[in-house]
Amino acid sequence: MSDRLSMPPDAPDDADLIAALKAQIEAQQAIIDQQAASLAHSRKIFDRSSAAARIGVWECDLSDESLVWTDVVYDIFDLPRGSTPIREEALACYPEESVRELTKRRSKAIEDCTGFSLDAEIITFKGNRRWIRITATVESVDGVAVRIFGMK
Repeated sequence: MSDRLSMPPDAPDDADLIAALKAQIEAQQAIIDQQAASLAHSRKIFDRSSAAARIGVWECDLSDESLVWTDVVYDIFDLPRGSTPIREEALACYPEESVRELTKRRSKAIEDCTGFSLDAEIITFKGNRRWIRITATVESVDGVAVRIFGMK
């Protein structure tokens, strides 16, 4: 005996079921497309606001010290936008006193899962001297610091 014969008489046939599933997928795709467009618009506004204010956003994954920078951070350090920032190379831009204070505050923030703010001098990759304000916040999972991020 086939399963078809044991189905209730008002059960949809395969074609109806497939059509309903396709309609559901199309509706979900429309929602995804709308959310993607909204996210892209928000990102565009954020990027333009960040550039106008000359405030860059950065993050550092504490598991491997990898960095992610917005365009303004690249500009602050005189690096080509989109290049791969390397933490050790960025730290080399800070004079000894600034890097010492940055290291101290960063370590304490990571240990306490808090944050910090610091005015620090840098010498960019093109040799320009600048003072920057760094703000940072630590993200933790179950009390363990996993990421530090903020603005420059």
